[in-house]
Amino acid sequence: MIRRPPRSTQSRSSAASDVYKRQILSNRTPLFTASNEDQEPTLSPETEKNLMKVLRLVLNAEVEGEYLRQRLSKRRLFSVHEAFRAIDRNEKGFITSEQFRKLLEDYGIFTSTKDIQHLMQRFDKDKDGRVSYAEFTQEMTPKTTKI
Repeated sequence: MIRRPPRSTQSRSSAASDVYKRQILSNRTPLFTASNEDQEPTLSPETEKNLMKVLRLVLNAEVEGEYLRQRLSKRRLFSVHEAFRAIDRNEKGFITSEQFRKLLEDYGIFTSTKDIQHLMQRFDKDKDGRVSYAEFTQEMTPKTTKI
């Protein structure tokens, strides 16, 4: 069992803190192991399981996104151009992170700053802080002919 030094002595003695940190590091399960330098690292079973969960979630999100892009493209009344204009309310020819946030809030979706940053990373291909019509169209257009 690892014993954490009491708070009062912990601040007084960095040596006790170093001992505690060494105990933690020596008793933790390694993220990967390699029996010799010629072999590739092997993930621990728990890490491998979690990695597979993350990859499955990412792939499922991509498939779902593509499915929705295809459904939108088949709707007679849907236009990427009109969707862009609806978000670009001030008609400057680009969409800002604030406009994305406002659109989502209008539909009852409240997001964190980090969520909006991820959305911008997805749409803003040239990383200039705004989404052009071409970038929006590229992201909204189906990538495959059929899923």
